[in-house]
Amino acid sequence: MEVLRPPDNILYELLLRAEWRKTLEPPKQDEVSVSRYIPELLALGPVGLSVAVFKKLGSLIWRGDLHGLPARLVQYKTYHMDWQLQVSRDQQVIAVLQDYLIEIRSARDDFSTAVAKCTVGVDPHPQWRKICWSPDGVMLVYADSCGSVQGYDVMGAMLFNIPKERSQQNGPTDLRTAVSGMAFLPAKDDPSWSYELLVMTYHGKLTSYLVSNTKGYMERHSSNLLGMYGGWAGDILYHPQHSLLLLGGSATSTGVSSSPSEEISAESSGLTSWRLLSGYPHYASAEVWTAEGQKEKARGLRSLTQLKVVGLFKRGPQDGVVQMHLSPNGQLLVTVHLSGQLCLWQLPSLRLQQCWHLEQQPGCHLVNPNVVGPLARRNKGVDSCFPLTDVNWWADDALIMARQSGAITVSSTETLENLLGESPEWFEPGPQVSAAVEGEFLALEVEKTEKKPERSGGEPAEDDDDDDEDTSRIIQAAQIVKQVVIGLAKGGVISLPKKKPRAVHFSYCLMSLRSTTPEELFERKLENEEYGEALSLAQAYGLDSDLVYQKQWRKHPVSISSIQDYLSKIQKRKWVLHECLERVPEDIDAARELLEYGLSRSDVDTLLTLDGTDSVRNTEEDTEEWGSLEDPDLDESEVQARKQAMLGKVDFSRLNYEQSDLCRVRQKLLVYLDRLFTYEEILGGGEQAADRYSSQYFSVFRQQNIVELALDMARKNEWESVEILFANHHEELLLHRLAILTNFPETTSPFEYQTLLPVAS
Repeated sequence: MEVLRPPDNILYELLLRAEWRKTLEPPKQDEVSVSRYIPELLALGPVGLSVAVFKKLGSLIWRGDLHGLPARLVQYKTYHMDWQLQVSRDQQVIAVLQDYLIEIRSARDDFSTAVAKCTVGVDPHPQWRKICWSPDGVMLVYADSCGSVQGYDVMGAMLFNIPKERSQQNGPTDLRTAVSGMAFLPAKDDPSWSYELLVMTYHGKLTSYLVSNTKGYMERHSSNLLGMYGGWAGDILYHPQHSLLLLGGSATSTGVSSSPSEEISAESSGLTSWRLLSGYPHYASAEVWTAEGQKEKARGLRSLTQLKVVGLFKRGPQDGVVQMHLSPNGQLLVTVHLSGQLCLWQLPSLRLQQCWHLEQQPGCHLVNPNVVGPLARRNKGVDSCFPLTDVNWWADDALIMARQSGAITVSSTETLENLLGESPEWFEPGPQVSAAVEGEFLALEVEKTEKKPERSGGEPAEDDDDDDEDTSRIIQAAQIVKQVVIGLAKGGVISLPKKKPRAVHFSYCLMSLRSTTPEELFERKLENEEYGEALSLAQAYGLDSDLVYQKQWRKHPVSISSIQDYLSKIQKRKWVLHECLERVPEDIDAARELLEYGLSRSDVDTLLTLDGTDSVRNTEEDTEEWGSLEDPDLDESEVQARKQAMLGKVDFSRLNYEQSDLCRVRQKLLVYLDRLFTYEEILGGGEQAADRYSSQYFSVFRQQNIVELALDMARKNEWESVEILFANHHEELLLHRLAILTNFPETTSPFEYQTLLPVAS
């Protein structure tokens, strides 16, 4: 948390809402000998062996297109977490998509426990799954990587299942059938259905379903919009105010604008808007703003013969819209592009308002200073930019931006200036964020830690993070050749050599970043014992800094350092004197220091300057004056003369209530200090007194009537202690001397306490 001058920045706090842990054990690896595969390799012949090698190498080089999609898009999805977070519009319920189930949590208990769980099964491509809440937050829709769609209610019961067959062919899955976006529309044609659900796949197929909590689902129509996108389709959004369907996908142009000032059209960037029609073709391209200042006329769907498959099989840089979100007021649309570009569009015209390339976004190059290990070494000295992994809205004029580096900022839509402070809030790499509701948004992060493999004897192996640097290139090449030979003999499956397998521990955390008032945040910082930040808050916003020192004082044992660091900085005079009176330290030296400090805060200087306010003098002056009491260079006669002169100015017959109370407190402190000296002498003084000192006994000893105290000691036959009391408190005990002596046990010989008996001269 950063504390700056209000109202420059958003004052916020981070809260942990939920946490999940899992561990993946490494698969066992068996040593395989190459010699056993030599006959099979020879059977292939030189031609077959060459074909197999070039085929496998070609697949490794162009592995991005093995899923039917551009390598850049596949890489972008790979950077995302395998879990997903989806929050309802009012943030009352959330869904956390995990490995094989969906947890539904409620805001009633701050998302601390799961109210329902839906089993969805393990997906081989978890980053390509999708979840979406209905606008009223009563229906949750889940889509897996093959395109199957299931609907659930808030209690986890399945409402409908729209199956899709998963490809059984060998090799990578065709992810073009995966769902790229889903949107809920009102079911205007038939009110008996709850919603119209639109499902868009990456190859551009848009299917409409009527869904209900009681009637299941019914397919309404299906359209192919790939002609507008060329290569692939992306996210979809429904704008209820303008009844528009916003679609994102691959850009029709080969590149992006060279500068944000250059006007570009939405369609060339991969963004289009569509009007909903009551009949075929069901959708029509809406009028949008163009750079020439003209509007394109509405047109129907292009025929399949006019498809522009731009970039699907084209090598090199490709761009397109991969994520988009509506602003709370519905007037702006934010889009994230494959190139890392961030754009703001006016609605409904889709006119470009702001555009930032990746290298123009503030903080894109920052590296988490808390990261250590291989990631820190890899990023050290590298001038690289971290693209956005998630974007959402904080308010109509501010964006929540999460980067691959783990940095999360709340940025102004004008300049992208971070409103959280000088530095971003650091999470684990690639976090997900939700839209803010009433100044609070949720974030999902995952921390991965590896456990070192164990040796045969059960001891942990040495760290091999730098194996690649220590192993020679010749040995690495030999290992690769070995795996290639084995893979070709097995049918083309090549497993390149890797480091020793390790167990990976995953810790998923659901965090909440909430804006707050200075008073609320100050109180929470005190509860969490974050005293440095609490003190900064108090200084920045004019809050009571005494509360910080008071809590620190109570948390620490009494000592000279704790008095100087905490008690001396508290401005409330009554509270300070109350602590000096009521708190009994565990150490005899600390008890003496505390009482002497109380006397320094209730001296004649304070009495003269007391004006009825509950305060003390300047802290530094007090500390310096208190410390000067033990200065051996001070002239005692000068100090006494100064005090006598100041006492002469005091009219004790006309003291106000505050001054009278101060005198009573000082008198009590003097009594306690006198009793402490007596108790120390009874214990034997010096180190013996320090070892035998009991704070519990002294808390009673210093308040007990001196006569009763002497009587108790006499009954216990502690004649030496009684002798010390007679010597130190002679005036108080003189009249009761004989009564005290008569309380010694009759079995005690008078010769033991003969020094206490009266003697005739």
